[in-house]
Amino acid sequence: MAQVLLLSAAPGNDDSDYNRGAFRELRESARIDLFKVHTLTDEAALAEVILFAELYGAGAYFEKVRSHPYVKRYRDKCFVFCSNDFIIPLLPGVYACIGKRWASKRTCSGFYLGV
Repeated sequence: MAQVLLLSAAPGNDDSDYNRGAFRELRESARIDLFKVHTLTDEAALAEVILFAELYGAGAYFEKVRSHPYVKRYRDKCFVFCSNDFIIPLLPGVYACIGKRWASKRTCSGFYLGV
């Protein structure tokens, strides 16, 4: 069982689907999870995975994620979930639309969220 810190680097004062929709949808999925294999935490030090759930609000190249204090301090446990169509995966994670060109040991293709 892993403890996961789920967050978004998008501006907190803009709760639009455009910026924070992925975060809200993944948080709701965790809330209604029937299996309860993983749990959410609000403490980065306790988290085994720090997952940034992003759509567009973190910048075109995830500037706000890459400069986030958690990435600087806990880089090995930071990942991105992104359901944008066109991205360059500058951080490890799950990307809805990732081509073979960008695939690696630390990136994989995922899914789109209905927001």
